[in-house]
Amino acid sequence: MRIEMCGPPTAGKSQLVKTLKQMGITRGPKTTNNSPPKEWFPFAEFVRETYKTTTYKKLPTKTLMSLASAWMGDKTPKPIVFDELVILCGFSMAIRLPKECSDRYFAEAPLPAILVYLTADNDILMKRNAARGERSRPEKTMRMVRACEHYVPVLKERGCRILTFDTSNVSTTAIARNIIEEIGAK
Repeated sequence: MRIEMCGPPTAGKSQLVKTLKQMGITRGPKTTNNSPPKEWFPFAEFVRETYKTTTYKKLPTKTLMSLASAWMGDKTPKPIVFDELVILCGFSMAIRLPKECSDRYFAEAPLPAILVYLTADNDILMKRNAARGERSRPEKTMRMVRACEHYVPVLKERGCRILTFDTSNVSTTAIARNIIEEIGAK
């Protein structure tokens, strides 16, 4: 069971994945620049077909490998959580590539069993960016907020199960407990 995170930078995705791992939920494998395993080839075919004219040529190998690792999470009934995978990479592309590419991607991308959508007040996101020393990221953060606001409903309409949490003043531990309860794990 593939569980993915999405949301803008500093919304708390990586921290939530770490918390879920501490609570016994398997964390999906990190991608590397090594050759992808043969299990990833069906995903590469999906991407080639979806982006055969423009976008595929623009996707870096690391992004393709990250996207392809989703297939590993789909091969097991136990929950496996990923903080950067098919959906989040789609959002990353949505802020860089033409809208028609993103529209097609979100219409066809393989959906996770559950998408955890983390949000926060824009002022809080900006403060978190500054605390990380990422003063150059506010524009990227706001583009990601807008992309999420546009495409999360599209994914929901396709039938994706979405759990939304505002991390402005809720701990990752509380959110993790809610997710574990929701999926019936442990």
